[in-house]
Amino acid sequence: MRVHRPGSGDSGSLCAAAALLAAALTGCFSDRGVAIEVDVGATCTTGETCATSVELYLGAQACDPKTNTAGITCASIAPPPDGKVALSGHVWFRDALTPEIAEVKHGKATFQLRADMPTTLPIVIAVGKVGSGPDQRGVGTAMLRDLTVPVNSARVITTPLVPTNTAGDYVLFWSKMTPPSSCVMIEHHNPVSRDFVVPAEDPDCDDVPAPECNPAAYHGTNLVAGARDRSDCFSSSGGPACVLGSFGCMDGIPGTDNNCKTPESKALQTCIPQGFCGGVCDRYDETCMRTQLATPTVARIDCTVPTTLSLDNIGLCPAGTQAPIDLGMVFPTGQCPGPEIGALPGIGFEDHHSFGGATMKLSSATMPCHFTITWTDGTRPKTAAMDDVGILRFEPEAGPTRLLPIVFHFLAPAASCVASDFKCSYVGDAQDSMWTACGN
Repeated sequence: MRVHRPGSGDSGSLCAAAALLAAALTGCFSDRGVAIEVDVGATCTTGETCATSVELYLGAQACDPKTNTAGITCASIAPPPDGKVALSGHVWFRDALTPEIAEVKHGKATFQLRADMPTTLPIVIAVGKVGSGPDQRGVGTAMLRDLTVPVNSARVITTPLVPTNTAGDYVLFWSKMTPPSSCVMIEHHNPVSRDFVVPAEDPDCDDVPAPECNPAAYHGTNLVAGARDRSDCFSSSGGPACVLGSFGCMDGIPGTDNNCKTPESKALQTCIPQGFCGGVCDRYDETCMRTQLATPTVARIDCTVPTTLSLDNIGLCPAGTQAPIDLGMVFPTGQCPGPEIGALPGIGFEDHHSFGGATMKLSSATMPCHFTITWTDGTRPKTAAMDDVGILRFEPEAGPTRLLPIVFHFLAPAASCVASDFKCSYVGDAQDSMWTACGN
């Protein structure tokens, strides 16, 4: 939801809060929206520490690791100067790219926010600054949570800047040029926690154009955590499990090396069946994976799917549209995460996916890992290959992710509706490393 900011000015352009309320907010700064007065007085221990300007960072949306277009995990950002250390924290995306800066006049900096629709901003961070250019530094911060911006009424909020460090908080901010925007991190102590407000288009504010090697690290490499897994290769060199990895890269430097690097954090690993490792499939390659799935030893789900003629296509059998799947043997001590299904080699994960036109949908899982797959609608061309392959993803809120292939053997339509059932079963070793060693 777009928040309009008609401008900023000094506090002399505002009435006192009490007068505004008494006057129903007419004739002063606006008859709708919210005015934020940032009082910088508390930072003024000396003439050098009085903030001369305040920048406002509006966090409009929490970063979602599954949907953000930059491709970050939303768990950390590696800031300047070298982007080598990923700092964990909550990542929020800015309302807009353009920096919002107000000069301090009469000890205050003022901002006015207006919205076309009722809006609540999850986080708003104000940073008081002194100096200019590379010598600019932050001397105080203020933070508002769940700030409501009314549409047909108005309110005034006055908040003091808290001097940095003295209250246990630390602030770091940096800018990008094309297009202009900025990033901020506030670190809170006792206990330590962090909040980042960053542009969704370039979360590390390093001006490296997409696709970046690591969009969550300032001029970073793929050795720094914070980026979603790049689907390049498989490797078990970093541990006992077969793990999805990526070839070496560095922001702004074209080319890669041939070493498959896996995430340093075990919790960020994505594990796949052991049969794809050991030099079998060096790259995350669909052709190689399909070849390996023709062998009987690679862990997977095998499904036989009866079909019937539907004009020039094959369609679902009315009495055989659903099959149960039981993976309880590989989740004996707890419930599996809700499964998602996508295309081979592992993209487009949702609770359903179309295979040649036939839509397969997953149910939610019950203890320990029982769910169903249903051919809900759609048909497949008769000339299509009778086998198709997808991927099941089991992604917990915390911990490593597992990708398990699922193979659909679409039966010829002749009499298969009567003679065959829709059946799915686990094939391969229940002690495969993706179950027993993932995250170790």
